[in-house]
Amino acid sequence: MDSTLPLDIEPRVYTVSEFRKLVDSNARIVREIIEYGVLLAGDENIVRDALKTKKT
Repeated sequence: MDSTLPLDIEPRVYTVSEFRKLVDSNARIVREIIEYGVLLAGDENIVRDALKTKKT
């Protein structure tokens, strides 16, 4: 990674069950994932499902 870039990148790795617990606990990181996150691997439906959960 180029240290001269003016941004911080911090990859986070969660299992499906960990992510669901974060959604259930209304963790701030879930809102940030929905707004700014980039899914690098796995099923993108989990983020869509989190978005639906947050809207209800």
